Amino acid sequence: MDESSPGRSAPPLADSLMAKQRTAVADVYRRFGERVREVLGKRITLVESPHFLIWTDWSARDRGRLPDWCEAMYAALCRQFGIDPTEPVFPAGCPLFCFESEKRFRRFAREFDGYGGLDAVGYTRSIPENGHVHVVLLRKGRTPEDFDRFACTLVHEGTHAFLHRLFTTRLIPHWVNEGIAEMMTERVLGDRCPAGEKADLLARQYARYDWPVGDWVRRAGPIEVHEYPLACSLVTFLEGQGTERFRAFVRDLKNGESLEAALARRYDGWSMETFLRRWREHVRRDGSPAKP
Repeated sequence: MDESSPGRSAPPLADSLMAKQRTAVADVYRRFGERVREVLGKRITLVESPHFLIWTDWSARDRGRLPDWCEAMYAALCRQFGIDPTEPVFPAGCPLFCFESEKRFRRFAREFDGYGGLDAVGYTRSIPENGHVHVVLLRKGRTPEDFDRFACTLVHEGTHAFLHRLFTTRLIPHWVNEGIAEMMTERVLGDRCPAGEKADLLARQYARYDWPVGDWVRRAGPIEVHEYPLACSLVTFLEGQGTERFRAFVRDLKNGESLEAALARRYDGWSMETFLRRWREHVRRDGSPAKP
């Protein structure tokens, strides 16, 4: 997307070149999908939707719901960030690999991504240098609760994929990334997802006991899963100050501004200390903004 020219139609030649590029990328994805089928078995089936290429070993009666879930998530993300749903955030559809076989999931992660997370049920593989992203997910069990847990992971990881392609392919601070993923999971799935309740519970503990957060939000490395609810509460508080303001904040981060600079620019000169103090005051008064 060319953010310097909002709303301007591309000339026919540019349209043609972009279409050729999308076709070339789609061909690469399909060849990769065929390679996955060769390694993991012909049970892997391709299911397509307007914005996703979904390879799955789910049964025919189950896999039909995947495109609907993915497109509902995509529409919600477009609304959140003010993106025209027809805008190709993903150049040729986002590749998703959805497994019900844990053996296939582990083998895919190991052989195609070099990933050995033994406890994970989903992850996003993103490459800033070329903008590639794909999502890999495991569904355990067949109860309604199992499908809900899968949907939570789908929206969480799908949000990471969307954010990777949004505006630029530059990575953003981990807690912001994870916080947005949890916020969107709560908003898309509502009662099917406990993200809001977990964020409220943890935020109240931080506010009650004045547990420190300043060093944590400045930390460069990934955050732990048990810290996701804290990230969700902080991000939802920022978004609650105004959706347009939050969009601009994320855009600044994607354009390479530091966390402190983007915060000050979009939130009336707030320092990190001011942000955290106001968040604590809000939580003490009203609870976490992420609660349902």
